[in-house]
Amino acid sequence: MKKTQVLAVTLATLLTIPIVLEAKELPLSHNHKVLLTHSKAINLPKLNKQQLTEEDHINDTGRLPYRFAVPTVHQVDIARANNWQKVGDKDALTLKVEGEDSSSLSFGFSNMFLPKGAKLYIYSQDYSQVLG
Repeated sequence: MKKTQVLAVTLATLLTIPIVLEAKELPLSHNHKVLLTHSKAINLPKLNKQQLTEEDHINDTGRLPYRFAVPTVHQVDIARANNWQKVGDKDALTLKVEGEDSSSLSFGFSNMFLPKGAKLYIYSQDYSQVLG
């Protein structure tokens, strides 16, 4: 059975509110589904779980911690992204990240700048998990 983890990332220019660990409100896309219909998907490479299991078995010497992730680098230049949309007086960019057969997704950011008033949300497709 094909299992795909889908997580959407929304960046919107809004009022000045600092980024927090748990969202106290939902992203714009929750009430404006059109943001998701125009969102381009970033498809992460499919993992070869059998090969990873074999590598982990070989490397299991008891001296190193277990591998918990397989890093994948994907760069997005949000200033040049072509899927910015207007929602009232706000500009919103929604990126969908899909990882086929992934157990979970984790994100790391470098060289990230959010202007004053911007919000960044990371959330599951059904909004059961929202960070922002």
